[in-house]
Amino acid sequence: MENTTLSYQQRKLLVQELSSWLSRLDGFGLFVTFNFNAEASLQSGRTALRRFHCILDRKLLGKHFNKRPAQERTFFIAFPEHLNSNLHYHALVRTDVPRFIMHAPGIWKRLVPQGELHISTNIQAAL
Repeated sequence: MENTTLSYQQRKLLVQELSSWLSRLDGFGLFVTFNFNAEASLQSGRTALRRFHCILDRKLLGKHFNKRPAQERTFFIAFPEHLNSNLHYHALVRTDVPRFIMHAPGIWKRLVPQGELHISTNIQAAL
């Protein structure tokens, strides 16, 4: 893959377009920031998010969560930020909001003991 550096204006336009597209998507009830508060690679971050997702869906949907229809399962769109210094992910989440708020912080803390989860129901303000 070619290493392409975007100008400030290009990055600004990209963020505006992406924010506009995300705000038009239906069903997302949460904006979540997954902080590691420790050195993490992109690969270890992805692994932590995948494990979090599986544990959460098992908690919310039961032992055979992976056999449930996709529309019943938790759905994330996550973006990494600060890859080289303070890796964290921002995510839009479609799920059972009250149960997510109840269970997610504990699950994240077990996976990433020094980590923090910031949960907001104000999606428009986050975008």
